[in-house]
Amino acid sequence: MSIRGKVAFAGYGDIPIGKYPDRTSVQQAVQVSLMALETAGLEPEAVDCILTTRSFADEIYDWGIGLFGEEIGMRSKLEFQMFAGGSSSSAMIKVATGLILSGQAENVLLVASNKWGTMKREKAVDQLAKLHHEDWERPFGFFQIGAVALMMKLAFVYGMVTPEQSASVSVSNRKWAAMNPNAMYRDPITIEDVLNSGFVADPIHVLESPPLADGAAALVMTSADNAARLVGQPVYLLGAGSSFSFSNVSQAKISAMEGQSLAAQDAYAVAGVGPGDIDVASIYEPYPLGTLSWLVSLGLRKDMTEAGQWMLEGGGAPGGELPVTTDGGMLSRGHCAISGGMLFAVEAIRQLRGEAGERQVKDPQIALATAMGGVGNSAFVEILGINP
Repeated sequence: MSIRGKVAFAGYGDIPIGKYPDRTSVQQAVQVSLMALETAGLEPEAVDCILTTRSFADEIYDWGIGLFGEEIGMRSKLEFQMFAGGSSSSAMIKVATGLILSGQAENVLLVASNKWGTMKREKAVDQLAKLHHEDWERPFGFFQIGAVALMMKLAFVYGMVTPEQSASVSVSNRKWAAMNPNAMYRDPITIEDVLNSGFVADPIHVLESPPLADGAAALVMTSADNAARLVGQPVYLLGAGSSFSFSNVSQAKISAMEGQSLAAQDAYAVAGVGPGDIDVASIYEPYPLGTLSWLVSLGLRKDMTEAGQWMLEGGGAPGGELPVTTDGGMLSRGHCAISGGMLFAVEAIRQLRGEAGERQVKDPQIALATAMGGVGNSAFVEILGINP
């Protein structure tokens, strides 16, 4: 059964990203949930199902998944806590779609809230270190950013990407972030600033690494028929694709890019569109290499070298050929873990509804959003449009 145009996003909510020690994960979740419901024109009691995910930093939020729902008066029929790393929000979208199409729910609230920005450094390091295999990776110092650094070094050594091209991704994202009042960092930067910012893990510079942040996001999904009766412009789910490549990098049978390509191919096929139909690309990118590999996997550029040069020439920046990551992404908006993944879908929806303010793209009809778990372990692509 085709899902094209049968479910829609009726509401969304997000808050300023940064370091906010006075906000708890539950408080953030309550705030964005109320915003999403208001955008959709729904009362809390209209929600049939709540989908949420882990907080990482706040065990109270993890243990009491209905806590924020209770705070705002929800008495939903179903509640699930889901986890697929950075792609958790996309997994939630897939589950919500199935619940709506099967008639088990009419209105589904998806919520992600995290406190990475004010988490103690030792706890953050410990969590990221434990993402890798306890026998074959973790004992040898194989760390999240170290894995990405190895991939980037390989791209440099084989001449696929230059340091300047990599740095241009951070510069492009910052240009978009300068127009996003919710972004963590908005001051302009240059390629020279990036290359002179010092290394976090050679060859990744400080300004090529995402700042950990506090943040939250929420979405309201419903049937297409119901969305037409609610307030605002419905944004329809035209297609979705996903792929699981590996759990541990040392055991990968296919590369992360191959997994991304498979997810993109499925999403395009379901939506009945191609790369040339995309007006806005909201790309999950903890590091510049992520943006470049997604551009290739999505069929938007031929190879990594072309993608790097295209970004260096401003192809994805404001005024460029194709707007890429228009909220500033994780590199400037901030990386609030799973909430950060959901924000890529939020931005695509905001652009299609014409509500992006100063950074609004002119008359977008179709947008895509991506998500990724781990260092490319899982990949998801959603294609959204204003026409079902």
